[in-house]
Amino acid sequence: MHPLATQKWIKIFFYFSKSLINLRKMCLGIPGQIIEITDIVNKLATVNISGVKREVNIACIVDEEHPVESCIGDWVLVHVGFAMNRLDEEEATETLKLLQEVAAVMN
Repeated sequence: MHPLATQKWIKIFFYFSKSLINLRKMCLGIPGQIIEITDIVNKLATVNISGVKREVNIACIVDEEHPVESCIGDWVLVHVGFAMNRLDEEEATETLKLLQEVAAVMN
C-alpha cells in the first residue's frame, strides 16, 4: 500500500454514496475560500478553489450568528456546488496539500 493511503487519507473529506467498499462511487469535498457574495437573497458566493473560481450555494453555512454578508474570507468545504461546512485556514491548506499529493500519485 502506498504511504499516502494511510493516515493522510483520513484527513481528506470523503462522502461515499453507498459503502466504503465501493470506492468508485465516492464524492470529494474540496476546500475553497469565499471571495465574493454574488447573490445575498439566494445565498450564492464565489469561491476560490486552488485558483479556480466557482459560484457555490452557501445556504448550509449561514445562520443568525453568521449571516451571508460575513462569509467573505471564510474557508469552506465545497461539494457538488454547495459549501457544506466551514474549515479553519490551517485545515483547508493541509487538505489542499494532501489532495495535490494524491493527484500526483494518481497521475
